[in-house]
Amino acid sequence: MTKPDLRSDKELIKACLAGDARAWDTLIERYQRLVYSVPMRYGVSPDDAADIMQDVFILLFRNLHALRDADKIASWLITTTQRESWRWKKRESKFGSKVVQESEKDEDILASLPDNRESPEETALRMEAQQTIRDALSLLEDRCRELLRLLFYEHPRPSYKSISRALGIPEGAIGPTRARCLKKLKEIVARLGGM
Repeated sequence: MTKPDLRSDKELIKACLAGDARAWDTLIERYQRLVYSVPMRYGVSPDDAADIMQDVFILLFRNLHALRDADKIASWLITTTQRESWRWKKRESKFGSKVVQESEKDEDILASLPDNRESPEETALRMEAQQTIRDALSLLEDRCRELLRLLFYEHPRPSYKSISRALGIPEGAIGPTRARCLKKLKEIVARLGGM
């Protein structure tokens, strides 16, 4: 497993502007879930959400040189994705199955969108925290990473008996091992500067 690129957003943007393709890939990987989640909350189909995500990353690429505050890239992406989702919703209303009269105002379309219960800043913070956890998990030893994956990411959660068989550890050792692994994870998160 390759180690995550731990450069800051500012460093990644600078590297992107210098032509570093790996930096661009890292930026996309870091924020693709965030960008994809925004149109999905607007009720967009998965295919359309993927198209919107692609459009947003094209806009980001074109505007990298103009970003005033590289540390706020998540907020920029959320705002841009919301606008692109709104434009998609407007196009769908005009050209899709629903016919919109010329007199319909943009505000009417905005009002028809589902309520976004999180502010862009809250969404950005949540997504950044999730990314920090994913990065920290990737730095754990294999056994801890697999145990935490089975306990917290597998649905439905497997029984201790099946975890014991999968990892080759006694059922009674799962709890104490989990505690040690979570402590290591917490230390890595602290080193990464998150949460």
